[in-house]
Amino acid sequence: MTTTAAERFSDITAPTPDLDTLAVTIAELEATVTGADSVDVCLAAVRAWDAIRREVQTYSSLVGLRFQQDTTDPDRKREREAWDEAEPRWTEVEVTMKRALLDHPLRGELEAAIGAQAFALWDSEVLAFDPASGAGGISPT
Repeated sequence: MTTTAAERFSDITAPTPDLDTLAVTIAELEATVTGADSVDVCLAAVRAWDAIRREVQTYSSLVGLRFQQDTTDPDRKREREAWDEAEPRWTEVEVTMKRALLDHPLRGELEAAIGAQAFALWDSEVLAFDPASGAGGISPT
């Protein structure tokens, strides 16, 4: 039996999300979902969206973890602050896709394919999003 050395945490990287490009891509996926008259077309868009979400979440997690490791490192602090500033925009982009799925005429079939729990989570996330501030959270109004 051969073993390989474990990858070191410091060697793990993730590209910084380009939110302008991702917003366009997600808008295209949202338009595909909105115009789709078949579950298969919707599911293909959801798979593409999920791949993007996973990449962004990996980046977000790495930024947070690295900052937690050394809160005095100016590079890590700068990266964390930049993501803290950008993350509400990402949330807004995600919410548009979630709304398209939640409001889709084939929601029942989509729920059967994806799972009701995903739709329940998306519903609560959409309700908690305050577009006026561009940030998550219950609107004070």
